Amino acid sequence: MRDEELDKELQFHIDERVADLMGTGITEEEARRRARLELVESCKRKEAVRDHSVRWLMAELWQDGMYAIRPFGVSLASHWSQS
Repeated sequence: MRDEELDKELQFHIDERVADLMGTGITEEEARRRARLELVESCKRKEAVRDHSVRWLMAELWQDGMYAIRPFGVSLASHWSQS
């Protein structure tokens, strides 16, 4: 998705949220402020989840890799001790 398309999509969602908030009696200015804040908070939560997921995946891969190479370490140690 190009930047222009993404900007239009985000603006559409902000405008929809502004309309919802204005329906509750909030002024347009306040509704726009709140809609943007909600979007920012949502993006921060998504980023935090992604960051946590990446860290978890890296830890799992490291643990799996260490578990996978463990038998080779034992085999090499016993081979060298017999020499």
